[in-house]
Amino acid sequence: GGEDSSTLNTASYTSHTAGTYTITLITADGPCKDTAYKSVTIYPQPTLDFTATNPDACPAPVTVSFTATGTATSYAWDFHPGTGTGKTPNQTYTSNGFYDVTLIGTDANGCKDTVHKNDYIKVRDIIPVIAPDKDGGCIPVTISFDVDLFSSIPSPPPPGLWPYPLGITSYDWDFGDGSPHSNAAQPTHTYTLGGTYNVILTGMTANGCPFIDTFVIKTGTPPVPDFVASPIPSCIHTIINFTSTSTGTITDYVWDFGDGNISVMGPATTHAYDTLAVFDVELTVINNPCPA
Repeated sequence: GGEDSSTLNTASYTSHTAGTYTITLITADGPCKDTAYKSVTIYPQPTLDFTATNPDACPAPVTVSFTATGTATSYAWDFHPGTGTGKTPNQTYTSNGFYDVTLIGTDANGCKDTVHKNDYIKVRDIIPVIAPDKDGGCIPVTISFDVDLFSSIPSPPPPGLWPYPLGITSYDWDFGDGSPHSNAAQPTHTYTLGGTYNVILTGMTANGCPFIDTFVIKTGTPPVPDFVASPIPSCIHTIINFTSTSTGTITDYVWDFGDGNISVMGPATTHAYDTLAVFDVELTVINNPCPA
């Protein structure tokens, strides 16, 4: 088995190649010598690796299936946390996060090998955000829709959130008005009636994870603004009553008194001026959220 030798009473030798080696021991006592021979078989280290069905897993709780490959015959798994045995174990992750996986394989000769993979299983939450180009308006109003996916994993996230690293493979847009759904990635939709609509997107990511998000769209017809004020003209520091006489459906009132003060108190409000001047007062009436 090579030219390595030792003169020590107790010797060790490391072989880096599998095979059968003949060990020769020669002992001497003065002029007398004796020789012994023994055969030693060095077995090869087993080959070992493993895969997972979905290392980029869906949000927790999620079960991941593992498969060991190679020449080992018994297996000891460490899922960090959790352990397992067998060639094809399953592990359920109950919390989002990144997880190491370690596998120790032993073959029929008792030889072992270890495979460790850092952050191999990535269990991320999915945070969808519908992003329309507007959140409503005066009918008829056409709105373009898009969606972005984010995740808070790995923790802690940067300011904001991490972009979700896998794409979207299917879309189902429900525009909330009874119209046909759309399967487009970035659809447009025209609302022809005033109202409040719950837009629902149901989708699927490239790693097979479903997600859902909603967004509220408000539409309306423009009301006609008008108002009266009393007393007019008025003295400084005198309370003036403002009353809307606007027509149409109105959901919001914005009063601009012309002196830097604004009120959203509704169809009737009051205001007093502390400066002697002429002020232009403007009333904006809004219908869900269609302004006049």
